[in-house]
Amino acid sequence: MKSIKNPIVLNLFLFIVTLCLHLLLPPSEPAKWNNYADCKDYLAQSKIPLSSLEFYAPHKREGFYPRPFTVPLIYKIAGSEPEHIIIAQKIIHSLTTLFLVFALLQFFQKQRTKIFIIISMYLLLSWWNIFGWTFILLSESLSISLMFCWIASYLLMIKKRSVISVIIHLCLTFLFSFTRDSWPYIFIFFYLLNLFICWFLDKELVRKLTLLLTFSLLIFVVQKQTAKIGNRYRLPIINTIILRILPNDEFLKEFTDARMPDANRLKKDFSQVSPYDSSINLVFNLYNDTSYASFHHWVTTDGEKTYMKFLISHPRYFLLLDEGLQKSKRVFCFNNCYSGNVVGYSYLAQYLFPIYNTLSVLLLFVLLLFTKQRKNYFLSLIGTLIAVFAINALLSYNADTFEVERHLFITNIVIQFLGILLTALLFDWISISSDEFSENKIDQL
Repeated sequence: MKSIKNPIVLNLFLFIVTLCLHLLLPPSEPAKWNNYADCKDYLAQSKIPLSSLEFYAPHKREGFYPRPFTVPLIYKIAGSEPEHIIIAQKIIHSLTTLFLVFALLQFFQKQRTKIFIIISMYLLLSWWNIFGWTFILLSESLSISLMFCWIASYLLMIKKRSVISVIIHLCLTFLFSFTRDSWPYIFIFFYLLNLFICWFLDKELVRKLTLLLTFSLLIFVVQKQTAKIGNRYRLPIINTIILRILPNDEFLKEFTDARMPDANRLKKDFSQVSPYDSSINLVFNLYNDTSYASFHHWVTTDGEKTYMKFLISHPRYFLLLDEGLQKSKRVFCFNNCYSGNVVGYSYLAQYLFPIYNTLSVLLLFVLLLFTKQRKNYFLSLIGTLIAVFAINALLSYNADTFEVERHLFITNIVIQFLGILLTALLFDWISISSDEFSENKIDQL
């Protein structure tokens, strides 16, 4: 019994148990991933030879939409076989939990807080909103796993401060970046914020953070180039123009002034499209509609530049102030229908989460600023993660308004994750303060 109370042993024990439970669950029948066109692109790209530049920066061709290379790489390692890929995603998911918990344990002093962190994290990552994606051949499962590995490796880097910890973090940053095109923007914000904070709180980390910021800028340039080669911005821009620009006459006029062709025809054909009913199929048909060749050419050549200028000049649009509460709430979505019905021991977490909301996380953070924990860089790091994932929600929503629920279910996951960390920090402070109070009383006696 004493060994189970040891945090390291408990972490390893729960890893083995959950890994076995994960692997014992059969793939969903019928295969849920068959309903999504994206998985065919990932599988097709995974079959391109690693020696070919086309694997890392493929060109768009008929019937194939290129993707960042990390997900196809994992698929290739799994033999490009759907059943093997699902097994690989489950194993990576379990290893992620083990690694994340190990990194987090370095930042808490009291034994009871460490036990709380272990149990909470294993419950959180068993939530179907996270675990359910391991059954699907899409980027979400690997993106979530690598996100938590990226955070864990950063935690170990600031704790160990060794060369190997920096190398591990650089490798995971690189792999994580190429799961989705939006992540390089997040890295730049994250490292900039932490560089600023460490300049005042921990100058020893400034050199490492300067290296990481430089590395993230290089990744940004490379990924922008691969996205340009693969024409990966085309579909998100089309989606956003249809759903957010066409319904607003003022916005549409600005795009017309920027020489967007077929504006009136687009307005007539797509102004009533909604992402919540069958009308969205009209957008899918538009992707390959040759009668809109001029519009497609404009999107490819000038669309991204025009839309970026529009975002910069319309802060209300960027901040979603024009979207209304109902639409904006999509950034906090969870338990989407993509992964099907809950199975296995995920039922337990399904009744627990979500526990926290944005307000409770912010209140916990502010409360801890009035304790001794305010001097703890770990608390500052949580603050940067709050800011960075708020920016990620805005960037992702504005990048592709059609795919909000699928791309931003991660927001609520991060809210739960940060809520648990803040609660653990509060428990740790209360326990330490209680012990100090008791010691002072004994000394007085």
